[in-house]
Amino acid sequence: MKYIIPIGVALGFLLVGFSCKNSVVSVNVNVNAAARTVTNTVNAVNSPGVKGAVTKNAAIAEAKAVFIAQEGEGVDFTNGPCLTNTLLSDWVADIAHNPRQAVDDLPENQCNAYRSGTAHHFVELDPEGQLIRAE
Repeated sequence: MKYIIPIGVALGFLLVGFSCKNSVVSVNVNVNAAARTVTNTVNAVNSPGVKGAVTKNAAIAEAKAVFIAQEGEGVDFTNGPCLTNTLLSDWVADIAHNPRQAVDDLPENQCNAYRSGTAHHFVELDPEGQLIRAE
């Protein structure tokens, strides 16, 4: 009887050890699968067709973040001002009306970088911060 408890404890430790060993193997398999997923995602993002879409989506997200920041500072978007000439590399963010109004075509309300050809892409948001278009 005095050996039954120590043997039971020893068996318990063996079972826990076996269980932990299997958990480690499982974690390693999951980490390897995650690493393959990340590698595949990076390769997909760097492919020519997808890279442009990712950049466009990043520009839209950044434009909305700039809009929220400027809105918090009390900027008046009524006349459709340029949000920023330096949104991302080769991108600007502009406010316009949908449908367009005459005020949107005034040079002082447009992004200089786009008008001068320094930037070739733009994100256009309406005065409420909703996406009109991104090209």
